[in-house]
Amino acid sequence: MKTERPSQPKPSVLASKYPHLKEIDSKLKDQNKAIFEREKKRDKLKKELSECTGIFKDGRRRELQQEIGNINNQISNMKKRLSSIVQEYSFDSVQVFYKKFNAAKKENQDYEVACAEYEKNYGEKVVDSKSVRNRLRQKDVGAR
Repeated sequence: MKTERPSQPKPSVLASKYPHLKEIDSKLKDQNKAIFEREKKRDKLKKELSECTGIFKDGRRRELQQEIGNINNQISNMKKRLSSIVQEYSFDSVQVFYKKFNAAKKENQDYEVACAEYEKNYGEKVVDSKSVRNRLRQKDVGAR
């Protein structure tokens, strides 16, 4: 008596959205990385400003303060851009996006585990081209 083979697992709606959400996450991480670089530059300038003392360095102090102010504005705008990135994809905020992203990630992991379990129990192994070539060679050698 043959038992019927169950159908392959299907990804949930959320799991199927995971690759798209992962792209958005990548954009957010790139933006965060850029913000971090600007903050490091600002911190270096602040350190230089704190070491810039004396009557003759007044002009340099003003330059550094202006540069720090410009970088602070850039950082502020870059942080606002984080929100606009997720809003482009119809999310209310970065927090809402990450809540959905983490749920999709979990669903996707569950789907991958289910697929691996299915392959282990019911799947036929995918034949790679090397093994086909090797079998043909073996048949060719056996025929000689």
